[in-house]
Formats: sequence, C-alpha cells, structure tokens
Amino acid sequence: MTIYYLYYALIIILGFILKDKKRELYILTSFLVLFLIIALRHPSMGIDLHYGYENGYIGVYSVYSNCPWEKVFNLNYVFYEKGFLLFNKVLGIFSKQPQMLLIGTALVSLVPVFFTIYKESEDSLFSILIYLGLPSFLMVFSALRQVIAISLVFLSIVYIRKKKFFTQLILILLAATFHKTALVFLVAYPLYYVKIPLNGRLYSICFLLILYCYSRQIMPYLSRIMPAYVIDNNGSNTLFLVYVLLYGLCSTLDYNGENNGYLNIFYIACCVMCFEHLNSVIARLAMYFEMSLVLLLPSILKNDSGYCLQLPVKILRNQAVYKAFRILTIVCFIFAGLYFIKTTYWSMANPYHFFWETI
Repeated sequence: MTIYYLYYALIIILGFILKDKKRELYILTSFLVLFLIIALRHPSMGIDLHYGYENGYIGVYSVYSNCPWEKVFNLNYVFYEKGFLLFNKVLGIFSKQPQMLLIGTALVSLVPVFFTIYKESEDSLFSILIYLGLPSFLMVFSALRQVIAISLVFLSIVYIRKKKFFTQLILILLAATFHKTALVFLVAYPLYYVKIPLNGRLYSICFLLILYCYSRQIMPYLSRIMPAYVIDNNGSNTLFLVYVLLYGLCSTLDYNGENNGYLNIFYIACCVMCFEHLNSVIARLAMYFEMSLVLLLPSILKNDSGYCLQLPVKILRNQAVYKAFRILTIVCFIFAGLYFIKTTYWSMANPYHFFWETI
C-alpha cells in the first residue's frame, strides 16, 4: 500500500501548494504520477488479465497484436467489442509485449478523466480524491474494456453541458465499441436538462426506497433484457445506502438548482444501485452515472467562505461547521479509496508490484 499512500500524500500536498494559481500543472502532475503507477504495474495485477493463462486480456492481446489486419474482425478467438480488438492491434504496432496493453489502457482511461476535471471541476483536488474513492477507479486494474468506456462516457459530460449533442453521441457510441453497456448513458443528454425542484428531489428519494423494496420482484424482468445478470443474492446494501444519502444531501444543499443536471445523472446511479444487493455485477451499469459525483460534490461543497451563508440547512450556515463538514466528506473519500484498493480482491491492486519484479 506504500505507493498509494505516497500518491495520496503527493496530490494532497501539491493541491494545497499549487491551488488554483497553477491548476494546469497540478492536474498534469497528478495525472502523470497516477498514469505511471497504473501503466508500470505487473501484468498479474487484475483478475481479468489472467496473467499466465491463454485466456483473459493478456492472452487476447498476444493473439490480436500479432494477427494480420484483415483478420482483426474475422478472428473468432473471443467475443469482445470490435473497438477493443482494434485497440489491441494498434497497440501491437508499438510493442507485442503485454505491458504495452497496460500502458495504452492506462493512457486512454485516465486522459479523459483528468481532462474533464480540468474543464469542469470547481476543485481539482477534491475531484481527484472523489475519483480515487469510487469503485469505478478500480476498474483500471482489471476491467480494461469497461474502464475505457467509462472514461469516454465521463468525457461526454463536457459536451452535454455545452449542448453539443452530436459530439457527446459520438463519444458514447465510441465507448460502446469498447463495452456495449456504455449505451445506457444515451439517456444522460435529455435527462440533464430536466428541471426538478427540491420537493421533487425529496419525492424521488421515496421512489428509490419503493424501487429497492420491490427490487426482488422487478429483477427477473430485468434479467430477461440482460440475461447475463442473474440473481445471485449477494446481500450487499452498503453502496446503495451511501448513494441515497449522498443524493439526499446534495439535493438539499443544491436548493437553487445550480447542479440540477449532475443530480439527474447521479439519480440514475441510485436507481441502478437499488438492485445491487441482488447482483453485484449490475453495479457496473451504475459506474457510468456515479462518475458525475466527481463534478457534483466539488460544485456543491464549494471552497467559498461566503457560500455557506446561503445554505438552507441552518447548522451549515456557520462557516466553521461548513468547512468541517467539507473536510469530513473529503476524508471519507480518502478512506474509501484506500479501503477499496486494499480489500477489493478482483482488482488485485494490493500488494503493488512493478512490471520488472519477479512474481
């Protein structure tokens, strides 16, 4: 865990030193260091890579990076999306070694995230810490196809906000060539511009609770649409409760509707998570929408001494209490990020090994 502790320490210290005066330098430095950590890791880190076996991402890369161009889409070796297969072939131009796959995936996965933070975030440090604290971050170690799709979908938010329909559509369709589940984000553009008042937000929380209570009856119908997602009764409710709490908190603090679009997108993540206790795999669909938290929370919990005076919640109108609340939120995401890295078995992010180490 040492390398992760050092990275957290680095971005926090630099975040206070550079602040907004050298924002570009801070984001670039944070990106480069994280890129090196992910790109230079040992290929054994990530359960879906199946290091040492013929199947899995490492095996697929060995096959497709070496096959002729005319056979890239005709080789019935694996049923992965065509965009990802082409991606493997392009990386093979530079190197046939499996490490090239990790380097390329890290680059394509992280650049859209940090670019979006640079363009849209109210607080770069806060956004990066939220990103590291979300389950979707751990996908960079294992679920290579979907993490690329998640990153491209996250980038589309920049163009959704600018009302550039075709640009965001192209990004989502491109993401679907890496993982077809990215198509669920097509609802984001129209949903972003639906205006929902505060009382509507509160009623929507009631709907989440009803949806959760009847999730067991609804899930079999969803399984017909997505046959891969069968009920496995994993019993996990933690993320659902956390998401509903965050949604309720953000809805209350965003009383003027400034972040209406982000809240709408995050609400879909909450709806999907109503079924997470029945099948943890379905939570992967929520990851496309949960990324909105990277921009939502820094916008709502602004580092602005005057902002807290306008809050509808009386206890938060005290500036000291507001700052303490903001710091507590940041600390929770730091703890969550390090906890997920340490305990999530499928990411195999801990212990960390560089590619030159003998495993």
